[in-house]
Amino acid sequence: MAIVDNTLAKIRKLSLNLFTGKTELFCNNKIFSPTNVDKSQHLHLHLSPENLAQLNKNSLESKELLSIIQKYIADGGEYIFPDSPNTKNLEKVSSVIYDRSKQTLLEFIQRVIPRQDHGLWVSALAIRTANNMEEIKKIKLDMVYSAGHRGANISNLCNAQYLESKIIPLYNKFFELPNGLATFLASYERIVSYPVFAVFVGETQSQEEILEEIRTKITMLLKGGDQYQLDIHGINVVNVNKIKVLLPIITNEYEHNIEQKIEQGREGFIKVQIILKQSK
Repeated sequence: MAIVDNTLAKIRKLSLNLFTGKTELFCNNKIFSPTNVDKSQHLHLHLSPENLAQLNKNSLESKELLSIIQKYIADGGEYIFPDSPNTKNLEKVSSVIYDRSKQTLLEFIQRVIPRQDHGLWVSALAIRTANNMEEIKKIKLDMVYSAGHRGANISNLCNAQYLESKIIPLYNKFFELPNGLATFLASYERIVSYPVFAVFVGETQSQEEILEEIRTKITMLLKGGDQYQLDIHGINVVNVNKIKVLLPIITNEYEHNIEQKIEQGREGFIKVQIILKQSK
């Protein structure tokens, strides 16, 4: 689930869970047009471009609709993400709910992860089973459209298995301690807002931008004093080549801080683990 834009300028479609919340709040609202219910029992409500334009001109109607959405969420209702013009994306994401291999992760997301991120993590899990890069891009674009950098971060974190390798172990470490949940949620927020332990190289990033991000995160990790590993991820040939070009520069700049460098990869994929140490 993503945070609803207060201006409503980005909302075109919501996927609502029929098992929770009060969908009649939407069905009885003339602004929305209900469409098909998919096999996971999600009701898709469409906001037409005409009504969207009308809402943008009428602040009172915008506030009224925002109030309806907030009430729906407050009553326990869930939605996957605003603005999914591609219905196939919604069907792909919804199918994750019926994937038995994902049930443990889904239960953790439902029970522990903040509500506004539920749909983002479910969407990210759908990316893992996407059939091709085009499908991956479409789902990720929906996530970025609805939640900006947060959506992109959650997509990358999930695809790189950090839900299992970092977030769930972090919760297990804290949950029995006094104020453990609050401590975990604070750490979780830092992770999804700015994952200092990972760099995900994107197609639109220049070499200089990637290098600056790596430098910034290495500096933060060395100052933090409790975590000394940076993972650099790249998917597709272009991004893999960017990383390979930058590695000698990083190795040279931080030769006194790099204890170990491990490269893993296959065609069109690379992951570089840099184990850091404090220089003497």
